Amino acid sequence: MEATHNSVATYILKHYGMKKTFVDIKEVASFNSLYNGYMRATEGKKKYRKDVKPYEQNLSVNLKNLSRKLLNESWKPSEGHTFMLFTEGKWREINTQPIEDRIVHQSLVYYWGTILENDSSVEHTEV
Repeated sequence: MEATHNSVATYILKHYGMKKTFVDIKEVASFNSLYNGYMRATEGKKKYRKDVKPYEQNLSVNLKNLSRKLLNESWKPSEGHTFMLFTEGKWREINTQPIEDRIVHQSLVYYWGTILENDSSVEHTEV
């Protein structure tokens, strides 16, 4: 699967000046990658996120199912949930994603970070 088919991947490739990069879906969908994604996605959120505890109760089975969905290309990101929250004196629109979407996101972030760190052709700049 070529990474340039995904709009986020295309932005990253253009932003960092990378000409051609492939996403190894087997790496992203590996149990270890998804487990690390789970740990990053739930860091500090286990106490108040309603979707984390049930997912965690069958974590191994859930991550294996997620891996299978990614590998057979049946996983699709959800639309998430949007609500309004009054904080710091004004209303804010909050968008949340279900746990599986956050796990996949974090697995991809880690995967892309590894590629960018190891790619000597990428110019790293401090912001």
